[in-house]
Order: sequence, then structure tokens, then C-alpha cells
Amino acid sequence: MEMGIEFGIIPLRMALTLNFPTDLEASPLVRTSRRSGRQAFTLIELLAAIGIVVILAALLFPMAKSSSNKALGTKCQAILRQFAIAAEQYSSDNNGISLPSVVYTSPTGGNNWPALLRPYLGAADLYDKSLDARFTCPSMPKTSSNAWAWGYGINCRPGYNGPSTVYPDNRLSYQNSPIQWFAPFQSLMISDKSKRALFVDGDNWQIDPSQPIQNSGAALNRHGKDRCNVVFFDGHAESLRQNNVYTALYEPAKL
Repeated sequence: MEMGIEFGIIPLRMALTLNFPTDLEASPLVRTSRRSGRQAFTLIELLAAIGIVVILAALLFPMAKSSSNKALGTKCQAILRQFAIAAEQYSSDNNGISLPSVVYTSPTGGNNWPALLRPYLGAADLYDKSLDARFTCPSMPKTSSNAWAWGYGINCRPGYNGPSTVYPDNRLSYQNSPIQWFAPFQSLMISDKSKRALFVDGDNWQIDPSQPIQNSGAALNRHGKDRCNVVFFDGHAESLRQNNVYTALYEPAKL
């Protein structure tokens, strides 16, 4: 029994006499760990990290910009669809006359289409501009001279069907004035409503399809290179390339 006790005691005594390091700083493992914790990045490692960040930014930034532009284009088309609905309501209230580009109230001036649409877009009357900001193209340059027309243009000759045809100018004339040749155009007379442009992104408040497309007043690069948002007489909106904008204004039957 005494031997059993001694057998158990000897290892304990030996353990107590072993030379374990009592100072943590004396441990090589701890010294190595602390030394590596204080070690700074090398210049090469820092440059490599910066390079990775730059590459990621270069990859992600165009994607973010493209997504933002697409969102602005979607909002623009929603505005154009509201215009088409308002224009149809105007026509219903005015004996089927298509929304004119301008109604002359005197030989020298009158109300342009933005004023005519305001009551149908929630404004109190033709001159209430309190809601205008809601109907401004979100991609229109802030310096645009067409800001007063919300950055859009109306097809001022909706009956135009190509260079060989006689086209009516969609304006209402002031009686007893020298500009009586301007004639109202009936909505029922408009052909190819699903293909004929009603409103487009515009650098001018009216789009004249009797002019070359570059001079017509259409804003042809507002929603991407060579692209323009268009709403048609049937109320649907889409993004078109320059040649198709030309066709939607000039000869919609070819679309």
C-alpha cells in the first residue's frame, strides 16, 4: 500500500520540478505570435490590395451606372404613358380633336400642349405649374432650353405619311388671324396608332417630322447612345433607335 502511494506521488513531484517556462514572454510561440501581430504590410502587399480594389470598382461601376440609367428610362416611359392617357382624355373632351401642339388665343400666341395637358394631369388649370416637376424627364439635362415643356416634344404633324403626302399641321388656329391655315386634326383620322409616335424625348417642345430626324427636335441620345423614348398614339411606350424614331414620325406603316 505504501508502494502505491509512493508510485502516485513520484510523478507529481517530478511534474512540480520540471522546468516549464513561467514567464509568458519566454515562450517562443507567444513571442512569434506577438511579433507577427505587430508586423506591418509590405509595400508590395499594399499595392496588390489597392490594385484589387481598383479592378473591382472598374467592374462594378459600369454595372451600377447601367442600372441607374435603366431606372431613369423606365421612369421616363411611365411619364410618357401618363401623357398619352391625358391626351386621349383631352381628345374626348374636344370633339375628337387630337391634342394640338398649340392652341392660338391671339394672332401672336396661345397655349402650348404642356398647358393644355395640365388639367388632365392633376393641376388646377392650364396655368398651374405646381405639379410640373413630376412630369419632367429624369434624364433631361438641367441646362436644357426645353425644360418648360418637361423635356418632351409632341408630334406636331400626326397625319404626315412621308414626303409625297400633304400633311396637316396639328394646331388650332385663332379665328380672324393670318394663320388660319393651321388646322385641327381628328384623332380618328390617325392611322397606325400602335406605330405612330405621339410624344418623344425632345430638345424642342414640338417634333416636326417634315424635317430630317437630326433637325426634328427629338433628343436622340438621352437614354443611351442613339436611343430615344417614345410613346405611341395607342398609349404604349418603348425605347427606339434613331432610324426607328424617324420611321415612327414619318412613315409608321413601315415599322
